[in-house]
Amino acid sequence: TEEGEPVGVRINELLFEEITLDDDYRSTKVAGAKAYCMRDIGLSGLVGEIDTPNSKEVEAAQPQDSCLAEGTGTGVGHNVGDFSLKNCLGETVALHDGCGDHQAIWMVTTAGWCTACESWIPQVQSQYEALSERGLELYVLLGSDLNFAAPTQEYCVSYAEQKGLDPAKVLIDDGWQVLFENVDHYDYNFTPINFMLDGQNMAYVWSDAANDGTTTSLNQALQKLLD
Repeated sequence: TEEGEPVGVRINELLFEEITLDDDYRSTKVAGAKAYCMRDIGLSGLVGEIDTPNSKEVEAAQPQDSCLAEGTGTGVGHNVGDFSLKNCLGETVALHDGCGDHQAIWMVTTAGWCTACESWIPQVQSQYEALSERGLELYVLLGSDLNFAAPTQEYCVSYAEQKGLDPAKVLIDDGWQVLFENVDHYDYNFTPINFMLDGQNMAYVWSDAANDGTTTSLNQALQKLLD
């Protein structure tokens, strides 16, 4: 987990099957297609910079000072409109219910199949625990289960327990459709994606997908909002 540390993996008897992938990233096995096996492959390297710059610099809008239920847009600088999702407990959580109660809203996507999330989500939870008293709120958006299917409430509870998350803070969003309708992910097709909003007016400040050219990292976004 430290920059510059060596990291390696050895792969043995890994089976590849041909699939098609639809627009929602759901996979379907191709009938009759050949399968391929990878045996005894070693990969190694060094851990890169953890907090890397985002993928795209965009021109940010000028947000309004207060939360607007309908929002002003979905891109960086806009006030994000209100939307609701169910958490692991079956409760409806509306984004704007906490308007003005927090300095920063951190939303991060995850999925049961996401290997990168295995190390990242615990780091997110640790940061949240350290900074919650300074006004940080966290929502983890669970997009699918281990088999790329829509997560059930039962699976959500299990996932939260495994990752040490508060089940009330884990929201079920199949394929992150609701999130992406309201917060632009700029076609950043990786998971996890981190999004940072200003808790006072729900302005879109930063994400892994895009930045305003000034706030270009997660740590900068946190510092800007919490200080």
